[in-house]
Amino acid sequence: MSSIRSITFRPMFLRRTSLRCWTRRMSTERCRAKGKRMRISRARPDEYDAIQRYLEDAYGLPCGFFPADYPHLWRKEHTDFRNILLIRQGGAIASLVRIFPMTLVCADATIPAGGIGAVSTSPSFRGRGYMTALMREALSAMRADGYAVSVLWGDRQRYSHFGYEHAGTVYELTFSSRSIARAGLRAAGVRRWLGERDLLTRIHAAYLQQRSHAVRTITQTRQCLMKRDCTVYVWEQKGEFAYAVRSGWRGQIVEHGGSPAGILRILIHLDQRFGAGALTVPFPGRDAVADILLDAAAGWCVRTTGMVRILDPVRLCTAYRRHFERCLPDGAELSLGIEGETGAAVSSRGGRASVRAARHPDLCLSSPQASRLVFGPCAEPLARRGTTAELCGKVFPLPFFIWPTDHC
Repeated sequence: MSSIRSITFRPMFLRRTSLRCWTRRMSTERCRAKGKRMRISRARPDEYDAIQRYLEDAYGLPCGFFPADYPHLWRKEHTDFRNILLIRQGGAIASLVRIFPMTLVCADATIPAGGIGAVSTSPSFRGRGYMTALMREALSAMRADGYAVSVLWGDRQRYSHFGYEHAGTVYELTFSSRSIARAGLRAAGVRRWLGERDLLTRIHAAYLQQRSHAVRTITQTRQCLMKRDCTVYVWEQKGEFAYAVRSGWRGQIVEHGGSPAGILRILIHLDQRFGAGALTVPFPGRDAVADILLDAAAGWCVRTTGMVRILDPVRLCTAYRRHFERCLPDGAELSLGIEGETGAAVSSRGGRASVRAARHPDLCLSSPQASRLVFGPCAEPLARRGTTAELCGKVFPLPFFIWPTDHC
């Protein structure tokens, strides 16, 4: 983890500079927030209870909410205090941002990612620029730690200021009682998972076989499925296996895996058992949807998987090297950059892709534009035409999907 610097902040006098220039000056620049010096530091293990009480107050939530609803992230034994950035005033926590390290597998790419969560400021300290300072420090720390992208879930107008944009692809099917009844299947073999170890092993294996998933241990899988609002159902028959995770009062599916016919039987069981009405089921893309499920769906839509910020174009393109080897024409080179930051150039020779840094890329976009272009799901219109636009159409969007159970 990179060292956390001591800074002060005067939001009203900040110049509009690139993030790179900002992070370069952070160790020497001193500003003021309403006349009071501000220090960014990392949390300590002995502050766990104070952090929980602070978050509950900041979000207006009941006592014990975070470790109960996010046990894999917020129980004390799973809390990485080095990645919790704090601002304290008068001995109390005034503002907080947490980085959640993630390793994402999307098709044949393995992407080091930093999730952002628990972004908050105590009501009595709002309006002083604390969150802005913490978010900029978090971006700097994630770059230093080697993350290719950062992801979060929140308000677009709030986080686009830091370069985040809705991106990635979720192919979502909707199932109604009428549509799944047409499948002509019975719900035989479906039951709840009640923590059995042998079933957990099969659930974990089915999850890791998905074309898109987060790298997690079997213990982490268990913690994800033990969330307070999650109920897990499994189906077994003649050696085949499937599971689905139902979440919230509306009973939507937030994770599933295994046999498509088994998943459909679980949906039939839920409809018969709870009269759940319309059920939505996410998939990493159209090619991840089996025909038996598509035929039984009442409808479908495409939406984004979250808000994404590209941190390091070179690391990102390196992670997707195999994708470029398939999609980039032999002998072609594509270079792309983010305004004020170093770009990346990908070239294809003899079926092999190579990646290097590009100081003057052919295509330079704002951070939100780059996220939309690179990760989709919709094609980003480019003012520049010709070869660069044609190559972008061949290689983008890159596959990018995160299961709701892995949100932070």
